[in-house]
Amino acid sequence: MKRFKRILATTDLTPESLSAVSYAAHLASAHEARMLVLHVPTSTAALYAEFLPPIDIAGVDEAVEVSARQHLEKWAHRNLADMHGIELLVRSGHASDTICRVAAEWNANLIVMATHGRKGLGHFALGSVTEQVLRNAPCPVLTVNPWARKKDLTVRAARAAVDQRRGRKDVDGPAHHAG
Repeated sequence: MKRFKRILATTDLTPESLSAVSYAAHLASAHEARMLVLHVPTSTAALYAEFLPPIDIAGVDEAVEVSARQHLEKWAHRNLADMHGIELLVRSGHASDTICRVAAEWNANLIVMATHGRKGLGHFALGSVTEQVLRNAPCPVLTVNPWARKKDLTVRAARAAVDQRRGRKDVDGPAHHAG
């Protein structure tokens, strides 16, 4: 079985993506891997470049980054406190490009991210960060479907981690695609 040593977990701070980060943390524990949790806040300038009045965009984006970092740290303290080898990173940029760049810089050998399941106009208008990362990532990407049965991915991942540490080969853990 392939051992993952460096897992990059991405989040946009939605409950769905944070659930995928929890899943990644259990996977990291099972593999005794390091994990980097990455959030890429959307830049105000990127959203409204043509319509912005002359204001201090850098100041707004900096405030968004600070707030996002605080939110991520608070969540991680509540949900990942007992995990070791976890780092947090908030970095500005275009989400899919930044995720792929950080994965390469950090030498990640797995990216874990949620699928939000947008369809139709929502997918057309917003695009799919996950889809773009799947196409351009420097390593394998594990997508977690947050809408999967709530007989929770976390429970299965934790059981798999314990079983793997005990040396069981018949682990009923998560598959390569958890969803």
